[in-house]
Parts: sequence; structure tokens; C-alpha cells
Amino acid sequence: MKHNHDEFKARLAIEAAKRLIADMRDQNGADIFDGDEGFLIDAIEGETSLIDVINAALASRDEDLMLIAGIETRQADLDARKARLKATAERKKSLIERAMLAAEIKTLPLPIATLSISNRAPGLVVVEESEIPSSYFSTPEPPAPKLDKKALLNALRDRKAKLDAAIEAAKAIDDEAARKAAIEAAAKAFPAIAGADLDNGSVSLTIRVK
Repeated sequence: MKHNHDEFKARLAIEAAKRLIADMRDQNGADIFDGDEGFLIDAIEGETSLIDVINAALASRDEDLMLIAGIETRQADLDARKARLKATAERKKSLIERAMLAAEIKTLPLPIATLSISNRAPGLVVVEESEIPSSYFSTPEPPAPKLDKKALLNALRDRKAKLDAAIEAAKAIDDEAARKAAIEAAAKAFPAIAGADLDNGSVSLTIRVK
């Protein structure tokens, strides 16, 4: 019996390896084996273990993460350069404006653009905010209620734990009528929370890099 179980587990591992290969190739046509047809054939024929395939997938993932880190570094450099260029462009505009004002030039047609100096409407300068009459202050709208998902999740989990415990205790009652009454009492003692419920949970893979 143990031999059959081991064979079954081995077949499951082979099928999982094949499925992983197919799934990896489905993602944007990516090939985790970089053209290593021998490795691929061995994997398909079951001669390469699931561990080897997972190792190859992890190595491919590591390359992705390194590329992401490089892109993020490059993006940060580009963002910084963009900010410097934007500030420089605004500075050049201010210098041109100053030069035209000094020369009392209102309009300046040029081959690449026509420059015009216009008078802007007076802007606001707050000298002392505490002295401004209250009629010029607006009252902000109160924020809309925000669902506290953490508190709701904790309440749902707490209810489930208590309800499950109460039902398990009720199932231990020998008398059928008393057992049914105890289960109904547990349901009433820990009623459902309208509009929300728990899902069936999920699994999560944790990767600790050595």
C-alpha cells in the first residue's frame, strides 16, 4: 500500500512540474529554461523532479526582481532629472520675462514662438489670518463614514470561533432534542453580521531568500 501511495505522489509531482512549465510559458511567452530543450524534455518525461523545475522558476523570478530593482533605480534617476529640467525650464522662463520687462517689451514674435507679457489680476496675500472676519471662513464637510475592515474582520472571526465552539459542544449532547435546541441557541447567541461574511480562506507562499 505504501508503494502505491509513493507512486501516486510521484505522479502528482510529475504532473505538477508539467503544469508549472506550461503556466510559466503562458505568462507573456516566458520560458524559465532559456532554451534548454534537454531540461524541458526531461521535465516532460518525468525525469526532472518538481524540485528542479521549482528551482528554475525561482531563478527566473530572481532575475525578474533584479530587473525590477534596476528599473526602479533608473526610474528614480529619470524622475530626479525630470524635476531638475522642469525647474530649469521655469527658471529660464522667469529670466526671459524679467528681460522683457526690463526692456519694456510687451510682445516679441520669434521664429519658434511669440512671447507676450500680460498683466495678471491681483492675487491674495494673507497678512494675519486671525484678523480676517469669520464670514470668509468655510466649514469643511464632515468626512463620510469609513468602513473599519479590520474591526469587522476581527468581529467576524471572533463570532465564527465562538459559534463553532458552541456548536461542537452542542454536538456532544446525547439527547437529540437537547442537542438541536443547543445548536439553535448557539446560532441565536452569535447572530450573523448583516452585509458581511468570511470567505473560505486561502493559501500563501512565503519565500525567504538565503
